[in-house]
Amino acid sequence: AFPEARYLGFGWGDAEFFPARDPGFTTLLSAAFLPTPAVLHVTGLRVHPEAAYPKDEVIALKISHAGFRNLIAYLDGTFARADRRPGKPVAPGLDPHSYFYRAKGEFHLFNTCNSWTARGLAAAGVPIDADDIVRAEGLMASLRPLSANSFK
Repeated sequence: AFPEARYLGFGWGDAEFFPARDPGFTTLLSAAFLPTPAVLHVTGLRVHPEAAYPKDEVIALKISHAGFRNLIAYLDGTFARADRRPGKPVAPGLDPHSYFYRAKGEFHLFNTCNSWTARGLAAAGVPIDADDIVRAEGLMASLRPLSANSFK
C-alpha cells in the first residue's frame, strides 16, 4: 500500500469523526461522550516527518530494538482483522498516500488518540504514564523532556 514510503505515520480515532471532512456537531458529541468504533489512519511518508509536517511539533525519541519490536506489535495489534492477513482500507486518508483501516478499541473522552499513542510509546519502553494521558498537551508535555534520549 505504501511502496514509496520511507516512513509510516499512524493515528487512531473515532471511526465517524476522524475520517470526516466536515463531521458536524452530533458526530463530535458522539465521539466525545459515547464509546464508538475506532479506525487506524496510516500515512506513507516519502520525507522525514519534520519535513512532511513543518507547522507541527515533531519530537524525536530513540528506542531500543526490543522497544521497536514492541511498538510494531502494538501497532499490528491495533488493526481489527479476522486473520493475520493485511487489513483492507475502509476509506481514503486525510493526507496523500494515506488510508483508514478498521481498528480495535473504542474511542471516547477518556480513551483518545493521545491515550492510544501514549500506550504505544509505553510499550516501546518510553517512560511515560500512559494512564494519565488524554489530551495532546499532556502527551507532548510528557515527551518533550525525553526528546533524543535513549530508552531500553
